[in-house]
Amino acid sequence: MKTTIAIDTERVLEHIYAFSALDFFTDKSPRPEILGRDNKEALLCLMRHCAAELVYRLSPHVCSTNLCDETPDRLITVDFELPDEPSHYLSIRPLLEAALAATVMSTAYSGSRAALSATYGKLYERNMASALTMLAASERPGFIRKAM
Repeated sequence: MKTTIAIDTERVLEHIYAFSALDFFTDKSPRPEILGRDNKEALLCLMRHCAAELVYRLSPHVCSTNLCDETPDRLITVDFELPDEPSHYLSIRPLLEAALAATVMSTAYSGSRAALSATYGKLYERNMASALTMLAASERPGFIRKAM
């Protein structure tokens, strides 16, 4: 059964703004600048790049995405071929949004704040592991999956 998960870029941006503000207010070392609404266009560009890598990580389960469209949409759609009812996978959307926000933060800080980048990299891996575990549970043993 084809199931579409729609990742709302505005919701992911809100995660990024919150992460950035928390980093600013909790870090006692020289503080990083806040990534805010003034950085939206750059963050959206970076987000689409990071989303492509996220979809690649999910690729055994993904049958299509709108990331290749010429005109970017507010929603990043990821279509999965899943054997169960779509309602079983409702919690995967927030996992993917959190993973996407974390990998954007990790990538954004990779050149200037190695420790902070690594922290967000771990958060990304944790969210992706949960999403992949949920998707792997949907596979039926003994069945050959169709080729892409």
